[in-house]
Amino acid sequence: MGRGWIGVAALAGATACGGGGDSGISSEVLAGFEGIYQLDGATENPTACDAEGPSNLDTIAQQMFVAIRLKMLTVSGLQLISCVDDAGCASTAASVKGGGGWAAAWSWFLSE
Repeated sequence: MGRGWIGVAALAGATACGGGGDSGISSEVLAGFEGIYQLDGATENPTACDAEGPSNLDTIAQQMFVAIRLKMLTVSGLQLISCVDDAGCASTAASVKGGGGWAAAWSWFLSE
């Protein structure tokens, strides 16, 4: 798996603030986001979704993550799982794709 960039803010923001369309995200689109990523910015505004809050990047222990296409029950989505380094991310991805579990500082499941 190579490193890449993902619009997590757009995907997570739409999820956190109730966005989403009438049609689901296709498996092909989800597959295009699979890979290893590193956070380069993070903000949080606990009071509203219409404006960014202050940066909280320095409070996030594991700033790398792997994105894996996953189906939970009947819902297809993208599982984001934090990891320490490239090797840890690759190992986590292999475990999840093989049906195993994972241990991480944080993880998100993004879906519509």
